Amino acid sequence: MRIAVLPLFFFLCLGFSSISKSAELIPQPLNGPELFENYSNDTGYNISGAICLNGKDCLVVADELIAVQRIQLNKDLTSYTVGETFERIFSTCIDPEQGNCPEWDLEALARDGQRIFVTGSMGFKRKKIKFDDDRWVVAGFDVGPDGTPSTSEAQIQNSHRWLAELFTGHRPDISKYIDKPLQCSGINIEGLAHLNGNLIFGLRSPSDRTNGIGYLVEAPAKPILNGDVTLEAKLHEVAFKNADGSAIANLGIRALERIGKRLIILTGESGVADAEEQKYQNRRADGCNNLPGHGIHTNIPSEPRLHSRLWIWTANKKALQEIGIIGGAFKRQTLEGIAVIAQTPTTADLLLTFDDPDGIGALALLKKVKIPRSR
Repeated sequence: MRIAVLPLFFFLCLGFSSISKSAELIPQPLNGPELFENYSNDTGYNISGAICLNGKDCLVVADELIAVQRIQLNKDLTSYTVGETFERIFSTCIDPEQGNCPEWDLEALARDGQRIFVTGSMGFKRKKIKFDDDRWVVAGFDVGPDGTPSTSEAQIQNSHRWLAELFTGHRPDISKYIDKPLQCSGINIEGLAHLNGNLIFGLRSPSDRTNGIGYLVEAPAKPILNGDVTLEAKLHEVAFKNADGSAIANLGIRALERIGKRLIILTGESGVADAEEQKYQNRRADGCNNLPGHGIHTNIPSEPRLHSRLWIWTANKKALQEIGIIGGAFKRQTLEGIAVIAQTPTTADLLLTFDDPDGIGALALLKKVKIPRSR
């Protein structure tokens, strides 16, 4: 495997952020019917990612079973209707109501025209501290102009050994976190974007929690899905800073979205809660034993908890600029996905997806968000 590691000066330039106070972004709830009605009871509340095609037709994913669904937004962006679910294009999933679909733990969507990509988390089960081979998956499938499912079967890459190559050979060495519990910074993918023929994976963990550095892994889409002999991957280090220049500690990347030739990056809490039962806590300690900290779980939620923030990243300009921080009724909710609905040269309408929001719907809108110009 050939690895292209970005020059050191590239990394040192990525921590540049706006010097002004963070703009507060107030999402508006999006009303509509239950999502994934024929799936398990809580699937429709655990929405983890979204993508929009034409300002009206969008796809959302949930981290239960193999859950992809089309929704249609109304003209004034206040409500939605539900459309098709996509399980029948995946040969491993026929009828979610019968529980015969593997839990891929889908976290994010990306698209190249009408070609859609989806990724699993590639992480451990959090509560039982258990490796799950099903979660190591990347799939690609086609949709119609309005987001309707194609009749052709999805292309699926679920070789754990092959996908693990994405995270090896880099500096810093993140391969030590492959197949480790989430509580000790085990690999956990939550973001996905398609840019210039490449898939870019955003890692919730591992991250450099002390120095506010998150990781992006970039590799060509076709070799990932085809299992080609050669897989070239790049590791990007992205440094997130407060207005005073201090590092934002304990964060991870929670979602990615392409906007033009740039990426919107969502950041939030890197850490995850520990297992509740002692036998699983013991399993976590064993799994973390040979990592830095000698078994101490170093990826638990921070206090005070981090709020969700949006940034924009321009790789070729080596710049990171803050868009704003999520406020209002959604301030303390877990934001997990963003999708561009429509954009102008200076603003964008964004669809937001939330995981298990407390008394609020799983979908919301940000209208006319100011997007910083590329520097």
